[in-house]
Amino acid sequence: ADYGHHPTAIRETLAAVRQREPGRRVWAVYEPLTYHRTAALLDAFAEVLAAADAIAIADIWAGRDPDTTVASAAGLAAAVAERAPGKTSVAPGSVEATAAWLAGAVRDGDVILVMGGGRSYRIGELLLEQSLADCPCGRRSKIHQIFFERGQGIGGAQPLDKAGDGKFHELLTRAAEPIAGRTEAGDIAV
Repeated sequence: ADYGHHPTAIRETLAAVRQREPGRRVWAVYEPLTYHRTAALLDAFAEVLAAADAIAIADIWAGRDPDTTVASAAGLAAAVAERAPGKTSVAPGSVEATAAWLAGAVRDGDVILVMGGGRSYRIGELLLEQSLADCPCGRRSKIHQIFFERGQGIGGAQPLDKAGDGKFHELLTRAAEPIAGRTEAGDIAV
């Protein structure tokens, strides 16, 4: 996951994901931060998001911004679609609705990069919960506990493995390594 509050941050994060996961379909899942920032940078956001293979825009996180009329997630998704005809570019709604929509749209091997402020982290958490609920292994290992039961640090670029070929567990283990030794307070446990 990445804060992704500025087009430059999104561009660089997408480039890093493509470098780390070459040849894979990359989803840019974005929760814009404030209506005025989204309106002011709409064209720049649309341009960089269009570089992803598929795009989902959650509702804008208002933060301290009381004017909700100057921009919308649907407007940003439409601006992306204008720049990337033929690519999926949707605005499913809340972070919960976005996660639910993605759960039905992503394919095995996809990389899902979740960016934004507000509650964008919930998109990744909800996708992971769905992945673990569907996990063919039928068990809850330490890795499952770290990511599911304790709800820690899932990040964005987590592929789903509905085929049960073990890639999910391999990637989940790799992603968990940096946090596997942390306690609830974030200290390293021995």
